[in-house]
Amino acid sequence: MKLELKNLYLGFGKKVILKKLNLQMATGKLNLIVGKSGSGKTTLLNAIAGLNKPLEGNILIDRVKRPDDLKFSYVCQNPEILFFNKTVYDEIAYAFRANNVPEDAILERVKENMNYWWLDHSKVAQMDPRALSGGEQRRVALAACTVYQPGIMLFDEPLASLDSYTKAIIVECIKNIAKMRLVIVVTHQPGAFLDSDTNVVLLHNHEALQMTGNDFLKSALKNNSLYPLPEWYATVMEPFADVPRELPMLKAQEVFDFLQAIQQGVI
Repeated sequence: MKLELKNLYLGFGKKVILKKLNLQMATGKLNLIVGKSGSGKTTLLNAIAGLNKPLEGNILIDRVKRPDDLKFSYVCQNPEILFFNKTVYDEIAYAFRANNVPEDAILERVKENMNYWWLDHSKVAQMDPRALSGGEQRRVALAACTVYQPGIMLFDEPLASLDSYTKAIIVECIKNIAKMRLVIVVTHQPGAFLDSDTNVVLLHNHEALQMTGNDFLKSALKNNSLYPLPEWYATVMEPFADVPRELPMLKAQEVFDFLQAIQQGVI
């Protein structure tokens, strides 16, 4: 599946928030939307979801104007606050029931998705989701939002307020979904998701720059105003912004290995 934004302008009333957006996102690799606070990340995600109408321009799905009845999943910020069922099982099964799937066909699908998000069906299926830990609640919410497996899945800050253990689980799960679905993630924590070939949409000064993960790091090292990388990474890696090879991602071990290779003359 391929999503295209053609000369898209977004805003409210006469206020333009994003302009001249010409972007492409597709199934097969993770698509990240990043930018400073207030840059329009959620506004763009909402437009893709059909919640905000463009001021101008078009959103195309496989070269056809986005249909009003497009099926997608949308994981909002802090989705666990929206729990409204009495059990974890009912929360995750809701999407199937809303689409009139027979009850006997739901059980295995719910079990599979719970297992996928590292939730023990035998232990938590009949629990009140609000009684779980914060990390478990987030995974229940993600399971509930993705269980029906539509072609497009949108995530708005899925790692917010989580411990490192839960973040690692969620990142791995979302990356695997992106191999089969069109996945778009808005995040203030790009380092958790970033690979050298990740499709990054960087919002800056009301416009968008589209680049690979590697080019994103090099651009941010050269121009801190585009996006503030972690200080430890910027301090160590700034001298290598123009090295004609891929940079290490925002992980200490990768940076260490890169510096070792430089020292040994491998690079």
